[in-house]
Amino acid sequence: MKWYSKYVPDAIKQINEGDWLFGILHELGHDFDIDYRWVWNAESSANFKMVYVAEKLKAKIKQGGVWYDYSVSSGKTLDDYYAMMAARTGEEKRLKQWPNFKNNDAETHKLLIIKNMIGWEPFKKTYRAWLNLTQDEIPKDPVDKFNLFLYYLCKFSGRDLTQYFIEWGFPVKDDTIIKVREELKKG
Repeated sequence: MKWYSKYVPDAIKQINEGDWLFGILHELGHDFDIDYRWVWNAESSANFKMVYVAEKLKAKIKQGGVWYDYSVSSGKTLDDYYAMMAARTGEEKRLKQWPNFKNNDAETHKLLIIKNMIGWEPFKKTYRAWLNLTQDEIPKDPVDKFNLFLYYLCKFSGRDLTQYFIEWGFPVKDDTIIKVREELKKG
């Protein structure tokens, strides 16, 4: 990753204050998109992976003048940040547009709500399952990519999550709902 030179002095100062740097962690999140074949929205994907890193490594991140601190149990987390950002755009309950490439924070907020319900493990299994797909099995359309991701997430969590995403304004297809319910009946 190449840093914009004017950014470096302030970034070094922030690092010296204990900041893991929101921007750097976000950009590193893109590195795990491999060839972007599964990504329906690269920005919300990078945000979501950044939260995983922050949570697992107990990072401390300053964003917008507020510390999001995973090293203390009473600290604000990036879940709080993304909830605030979704509220700021009036999307705490429903996305205004999907995909919204100008404001990905509300989508990240919804993924974090699901993460808090099912944990990280189903997401990790979903990403791994996607890696096992052949190029021909991978949808080209973002809506189809999202629906396949949702199918795997439901399968690996053992929960039908489709209704949440429908209520939030995601483009959940009828055939995905059917596939999820059939999969979950298998037990």
